[in-house]
Amino acid sequence: MEKSLKLTVNSISLDYLNFNSFSSSKGWVGYFEKSGDFSLEIVEESIKLIERFLSPHRDDLFVISALSYDDKREDDEKIIHTYGPIYEMAKAQKFLLPMKEEFEKYLYGESNLTASCLSLHFNDKDNFLDICRLLMTHGGVLGSVFFLINMESVFAIYPHEEQGFGFIELSSSTVCTDFLKSIENNNMFNVYHSY
Repeated sequence: MEKSLKLTVNSISLDYLNFNSFSSSKGWVGYFEKSGDFSLEIVEESIKLIERFLSPHRDDLFVISALSYDDKREDDEKIIHTYGPIYEMAKAQKFLLPMKEEFEKYLYGESNLTASCLSLHFNDKDNFLDICRLLMTHGGVLGSVFFLINMESVFAIYPHEEQGFGFIELSSSTVCTDFLKSIENNNMFNVYHSY
């Protein structure tokens, strides 16, 4: 497979997304991340920012993801207690899949991501942000491919382990750029951009 996915969903070309380097994706505009140390409070602040950003767009979201799990990789009791139910829900609803050989090769940089490792999720918008929480906190989640894609304003966002989100504009829309500009003075986060 090439570095980008050659797929079109409702006239949105997902070949904009570079699964080997998100910031090299066509239309990438930037990201925000925590400015201090890791904390569960910062995770929740990051989620609040994204809830605000997504509030006018929540009904038009779907997710493309490639994530696996390893129950033995998380041993922090606070994380297990706080996020354990979400982790189990994510496995039950197939947001987190059992490890496949193809996915393991992708994780170790031995091959590109194959289409068989990808999953699409529709109509689960209430769970999307919980999966973002897991990606930022839970060591049992393997991989980082989790794009929330909006079909109306045509953008993709993704959570990352630095307790923030990255943004890709899949059209001439500036909704992501405008949002990043709006949070540049938030001292809890650092904002990096391409504009």
